[in-house]
Amino acid sequence: HYPLPIQPIDFIVQNEIPFREANIIKYIVRHRSKNGKKDIEKAMHYLQMIYEEYDAWMVTVLACCHGYYKHNSKLSSALQREKV
Repeated sequence: HYPLPIQPIDFIVQNEIPFREANIIKYIVRHRSKNGKKDIEKAMHYLQMIYEEYDAWMVTVLACCHGYYKHNSKLSSALQREKV
């Protein structure tokens, strides 16, 4: 329903984009033809949510990866050499 080669929803679904990131795409793509500045503000709101949770998310990812690598002796040795 937007004059684009690929619709935002198709891009989002095909690439399995998470909810908040998907909303950012949706609001940015439509802002000129629908709600203008209000849509930009909505996109910024979702971006701010992602930004605020980023550090906590990275800690979780690194902790999970470390647990995985800890059980693999070659990878564990490599991590210790790199001080990861």
